[in-house]
Amino acid sequence: GLNSSAGMLPQALTWYPRHWRVKGGLTAAQLEDARLRLLATPAGDLRVLVLHHNIVRGRLSKRWGLTRPERMREAIAASGADVVCAGHDHEERVELVQREHGHFVSSTANTLSSRARGHRASAVTVIEADAREIRVAVWPFDATLSEFVAGAPQSFPRLASHT
Repeated sequence: GLNSSAGMLPQALTWYPRHWRVKGGLTAAQLEDARLRLLATPAGDLRVLVLHHNIVRGRLSKRWGLTRPERMREAIAASGADVVCAGHDHEERVELVQREHGHFVSSTANTLSSRARGHRASAVTVIEADAREIRVAVWPFDATLSEFVAGAPQSFPRLASHT
């Protein structure tokens, strides 16, 4: 896990005052630490990076969670992460992020509260993987059934170098 909730530290600042204390940031040292730890994992293990701020632009908010989003996406792709789990935007989203130095599955969580964007139901995300693929399914909460209902999984290839 990486702490992207830096508050008023330099890595989270932008030129827009509205972003202060809302945007997240990662330092070069954090990204290098993650890269080294992910590299040290045994072959075949699922390499998961967890941070608070969304790495993909929210569809409803239209906002990036992290400052310098393209640079962050490239650094994370180069880190060897298979999956990046994040939140912050209160909108579930699953997407394959492809960059020059690799790719990863971005799984942005909804929320288990009444703060979901777009007045949608709360949801949980289920991630499963084997040697060849990663499957991610969003399970929305069905209030009439009082339970989370399995959504259709999306499948993504794993990096060949990880196995």
